[in-house]
Amino acid sequence: AGSDRCADNLLAAWSVMDAIGTSDEGRAFLQNTFKLCSPLKDHAAVKELIQGVSGVFFDLSEANYPFESTYITSAVGPGYYPLPAWPLRVACASGLESDHEVTIEGDKASVSYTVNAAPSVEGGEGVQVEVEWD
Repeated sequence: AGSDRCADNLLAAWSVMDAIGTSDEGRAFLQNTFKLCSPLKDHAAVKELIQGVSGVFFDLSEANYPFESTYITSAVGPGYYPLPAWPLRVACASGLESDHEVTIEGDKASVSYTVNAAPSVEGGEGVQVEVEWD
């Protein structure tokens, strides 16, 4: 189901962001990806970013009504900004429901992974995830 995949991708994103944020290159990648005005100086700043982004999805889930609403934006925001009907579905439809052509079979407990956020060999920025089965 799409909503299950979106939830799985969000849960995975926090761990990947945390792992990426342990290096200078990874923090630069996150700064660029999220178009942050200030650099992420340390891993604590990455944790704050994760908390902030996850907080947005918490608010979207709280305001996930079948009609346009300003319930959350009026309570936590600086003004009247209506969210669309089913705002969490709208957010998930932006790419979070994709399986990204990744399939995992077997016992997840036997998986180890490393994340590399250094610039790729081709010279572009990106994230490389290496997965090893025991």
